[in-house]
Amino acid sequence: MTTRTDAFVALNRFGLGAAHGDLGRVAGDTIHVRLESAPSFWLLDHVALDFSAPQPLSVREIQAASAVDGRGRDVRSLLGATDGSVVTLERGDFAELRFQVPEVPQGSARTYLLRSHGWYQIHTVETGEPRTAMLARIGTEPYAISRLAVSRMNDALRALDGAGQ
Repeated sequence: MTTRTDAFVALNRFGLGAAHGDLGRVAGDTIHVRLESAPSFWLLDHVALDFSAPQPLSVREIQAASAVDGRGRDVRSLLGATDGSVVTLERGDFAELRFQVPEVPQGSARTYLLRSHGWYQIHTVETGEPRTAMLARIGTEPYAISRLAVSRMNDALRALDGAGQ
């Protein structure tokens, strides 16, 4: 039996890791899950619902023991705080972070989640006129960026299909 309801729960809209929320307003015995994303932006390998009672949880935040970029520079102090310091990585660059992890208590399991702050700037060739209408649409219309990405991917696939004939 499925009962339609107007109850909607937005879970973890932009975050990574486990999403959680109260599904108590959902009527019936079926839950529909809709995942929205631009194609290939997020890749999911597992989605599940857990109906068990909440279990005790122990959270331990650890700092990087080391952070070294591809040129061998120590960038740990630049990455260690949300203070305006930055590490600039260009295409092909990297920073390797290492952590000293504590022992797992007997009978427990470990899960890793990364909490980070930052931004990235996409380097594009600046040619032609800015497409301000498209940018406005992306900023105001729900899922516009996903629709645009799907449209462009389909155009590219059609072009590849046409080139192969």
